[in-house]
Amino acid sequence: MKIVLSGGYDTSNLGDHAMLHSLKTSLDKYEKTNITILARHLEKNIEDDYNVKLIKNLDHDTKQESMGRWFNGFNLNDNTEHIQQISKELQSADALIIGGGRLFVDICLDFMKGPLPYYVLLTIVAKILNIPIIIYGMTIVEPKSNSGKEMLKFIIENANLVMVREKGSKNTLALLNIHNNNLHVIPDPAFALLESTNIITIDSIFKKENLDLNKEYIGINLTYRSLNNQNTNEDYYIKLASFCDLVYEKYNTPILFISQKCYSTDNEYDDDRNLYKIIKEKCKYSQYMFIIKEKYNIFETLAIYKKIIMLFSMRRHGLIFAATQNIPIYGLIAEKNTQYALEEMGLLHNEIDINYDFNLDMFDKLSSLSDTKYILETNIKKLSIETNNYARCIINTIKKD
Repeated sequence: MKIVLSGGYDTSNLGDHAMLHSLKTSLDKYEKTNITILARHLEKNIEDDYNVKLIKNLDHDTKQESMGRWFNGFNLNDNTEHIQQISKELQSADALIIGGGRLFVDICLDFMKGPLPYYVLLTIVAKILNIPIIIYGMTIVEPKSNSGKEMLKFIIENANLVMVREKGSKNTLALLNIHNNNLHVIPDPAFALLESTNIITIDSIFKKENLDLNKEYIGINLTYRSLNNQNTNEDYYIKLASFCDLVYEKYNTPILFISQKCYSTDNEYDDDRNLYKIIKEKCKYSQYMFIIKEKYNIFETLAIYKKIIMLFSMRRHGLIFAATQNIPIYGLIAEKNTQYALEEMGLLHNEIDINYDFNLDMFDKLSSLSDTKYILETNIKKLSIETNNYARCIINTIKKD
């Protein structure tokens, strides 16, 4: 079986890598599957780690290169070899899979520019070639513009199969009057990491990072947010630093900043490590805070999560990674995506809203480590088993068509 896959798999985001690993391993259980990924960057390590093939998509290599231009290959004097290769791969594919994540957003929305127009174009080509269009592991957010909503409706209603990660996404589609007769709500594919054999030991990683194996650590994931001006960003950094200081004051345990994304092509702070440097510099207790400096794959990162005693995270997949290792998790909520993950795991009461003032009392409202572990033990295995429905639905759709 041959799949053409389009998503954010080449931006050094471990959550995306987890969804890719889940898709490939689950499909291979049914039938040996060759996956060709349409990628912005042709990263050899992704091909080697996940046994997939990468070809160039329609993105320009950088945001700067895309300024004032349509998709790569559609401008005067553009090289079009990659377009021919995309066409060739699609013509021989059993399905086009789009996902997972939050791909259908109306940022940079214009004619032949931005994510939604890109996926509209892929949908049209697949429809013309009469190959199934499958939406995989998606979180749906409401587009801000009317044209964005229209494009979202076009993609969803032309898909042969739509699989979203949470009920909230299904509800969003219903509110927008967008329908599909083959719509399924299936837990985040990353929950399948529970079944992954972790052959990585933490010893070599901690030695490389110059960390003490005999100490306990509290893990933290933070994310960059693009705000209106530099002063606003500075306030944001100060607020995150104050949160980290409060965590140390409350638990008197060293903090380990763990990266889920190490990608800085368009913005240096999209690399979590660069953001952590800024935050740490603003912390009172910076001497008790440590940044994981190297770039690790999903299995190495799972080994790091297994070492911590608890995690505070702004990142959906940071929460899921730690949860699959039965590490107590607490969400620092700045967006619905993270809140959805806690809801899936039955841990909505373990959230801290970033929009409110932080204080030590907020930690007393959270579930204890033991209670959180019990909830995870009860729910995570069930969620992991349910992720098998992705492969089942995909196979059924391809065979039907």
